[in-house]
Amino acid sequence: MLVPTGLFLAVLFAVVTYRRKYRYCYSFAAYLAAELTVNVVQIVRRASFESWRVFTAKEALYALLRVLILAELGLLIFRTLPRARKRVQILLAVTVFVLFVVLSMRYDTTSPYTLAKDILSRFDYVTAWGLIALLVLVVWYQLPLHFFHKAILHGMLWLLLAHFAAVYAARFLGGPLAGHLYNTVQIGILAVWLRAAWQPDLAWESEEAAVVRYLQPWRAQ
Repeated sequence: MLVPTGLFLAVLFAVVTYRRKYRYCYSFAAYLAAELTVNVVQIVRRASFESWRVFTAKEALYALLRVLILAELGLLIFRTLPRARKRVQILLAVTVFVLFVVLSMRYDTTSPYTLAKDILSRFDYVTAWGLIALLVLVVWYQLPLHFFHKAILHGMLWLLLAHFAAVYAARFLGGPLAGHLYNTVQIGILAVWLRAAWQPDLAWESEEAAVVRYLQPWRAQ
């Protein structure tokens, strides 16, 4: 599944660059660039990623970028609402604190696999709950999200949930099959992101555009 995933990533990154959607979330563009780079290297030099140390470093980079996406979107979405912005800042502070606490706890060092699984699962659980909390705040304040921000948030959450499901399913279906199922979900989410990246912005004269541009002022046009 490396080649299909790499093709989707390449097309998605090209469209994000062409449509200049990277301005709406720079950390998301960095996330795509990291995934694309690793995917290409993995295709060319697959043996380099057979080490659990390299695998853990790669996945830890992705996990850190997901946390940055959560932080950047949270601050962008609620930037013009003082009370909501304060709650988001508290949410992000709690997320960072909880992440620091869980990462400082003792790890399962039975094998390189259990160590990697332990470290990465802590990142992913904290990020998933942070995304859920952020989406709850969006619903609570009834904010009309920009379609690209909405696609990123929902896609990231479903990607993490699919990862948790794949790890659980690996006990019954085996690692390779669970991995293929996860990759299938990943390609579906990349397709959703591609559609959102290609979609043109709302017309300047529409009322919906005026509301969204006021509540979520993104980077200068």
